[in-house]
Amino acid sequence: MLHFRVLTRGAFPAQKAGVVSLIRDNWDDYGFKTLFKLYYSSEDGAEELGFVKIAKTGMGDEGLRTKLPTSFTLLEQDAFSVGQDREYYEKLRELPNGLGQQVLAALRDIAYDQHAFAVAIGEPVLHISLLRSVDVRTVTDQFRRIVHGGSVLDSYRFAYKVPTEGGQLSLGFEVQPEANPPTNVHVLIGSNGVGKTTLLRGMAGSLQEPGRTDASWVSEGDGGELPFVNLVKVSFSAFDPFDHFYMADRTKEGRRVSYVGLRDGGGSGLRNDQELARDFTDSLRLCWFGPRHDRWRAAMAHLYRDPLLAESEIGRFAAASPDDFDAEYIGCAFSKLSSGHKIALLTVTKLVQMVNEKSLVLIDEPESHLHPPLLSALMRAISDLMEERNGIAIVATHSPVVLQEVPRSCVHLISRSGRRLGVHSLDVETFGESTGVLTSMVFGLEVSHTGFHALLKDAATLERGDYDRALARFRGQLGGEGRAVLRSLCYGLQG
Repeated sequence: MLHFRVLTRGAFPAQKAGVVSLIRDNWDDYGFKTLFKLYYSSEDGAEELGFVKIAKTGMGDEGLRTKLPTSFTLLEQDAFSVGQDREYYEKLRELPNGLGQQVLAALRDIAYDQHAFAVAIGEPVLHISLLRSVDVRTVTDQFRRIVHGGSVLDSYRFAYKVPTEGGQLSLGFEVQPEANPPTNVHVLIGSNGVGKTTLLRGMAGSLQEPGRTDASWVSEGDGGELPFVNLVKVSFSAFDPFDHFYMADRTKEGRRVSYVGLRDGGGSGLRNDQELARDFTDSLRLCWFGPRHDRWRAAMAHLYRDPLLAESEIGRFAAASPDDFDAEYIGCAFSKLSSGHKIALLTVTKLVQMVNEKSLVLIDEPESHLHPPLLSALMRAISDLMEERNGIAIVATHSPVVLQEVPRSCVHLISRSGRRLGVHSLDVETFGESTGVLTSMVFGLEVSHTGFHALLKDAATLERGDYDRALARFRGQLGGEGRAVLRSLCYGLQG
């Protein structure tokens, strides 16, 4: 039989084999202090298994510290617990001789024990504290699947369908864990005005208020239920697509809804720099312990390829230990960053905080405010995070930099003819392709009639296809690609 010891913050775990140590943490969830770090001691020493939150019925919503005996073999029936990350359950499952299930049973874990879940579900402390960083659907789907021997990550498919003039637009999405390249980021791309942002807005609205529009989500997996555990909407555009009507924090089915962007809580005004800094600090605090801290550092490693960000005060702080969290310092350092760096940092940090398996993340035009190298780093950080958590991001963009970070199977080229929308696949593989090829493939006809192409066409026409005379008009200030385009235009006029 396992024996549990409850120890104060800063204490060392018990060294005696067969003992499980619960070391208190003073983390404050709106007045509740329910967090413990769990260790299992064997003959090889004490192994850290992760963070778990433990509470009891009757704690109310006023905020209390969980009271536990200093030692026990089984918690009383008014107690319940839940691990704070997937890795906690994976490590317990790896313990020999069914020890992990013994731990879960003794702690009355709500992913493992249906009765404990029924006891806990009506308690305010469960929703205020224990599920502050974990969605209940993650507990009942992924965590429960792991503790009962199922796969850690699950594939899933779904579609978004929109009535359009003369038919129906259907966008299909599929996520395959451990695919290479990853399939966890899908891209909607097309010209200005074709309806990418409108589609993104409709996706959010159809999930939050089913039936409000004619558009709908359709599950294409077993059981018919949509796979999403929560919804995260990201937009830093001045023309934010996620209007204030959809700023509610829950869908009708109870899925958690989160927003990352410039809008305030009511959705009608814009937040100032101080409010954005506070939002970043609060989010980083929630990512500052356990596996989330590791994921945040991994994501930031991509962003720190930008040398200015790496050399910033935030960049230096990233190497700090979990015990050195300084909210005032972090807020000040964040406020000193450029707009682009703030957007990238806040986006990544909020996603590390919020994304779980089967999270749906909608991102509108991430290229706003970001230069191409930082955009590429941001997309790689998002892609790695979505792959690791097995969530899905749907990105509306004009940028070939975004396009080259995903495979062709995850690209949806949106077109419009009058009021009829269409969706097409690209003829070339997009992952790792050059931005020039992708720009030509997506916007080819438009590119050839705009920008410097228009000047080249005028020069070729005025000189009646004489390449040398047309080239002379630019006084030696035409690049290699421009020369090739000009030669092609002149050749066409001569034919």
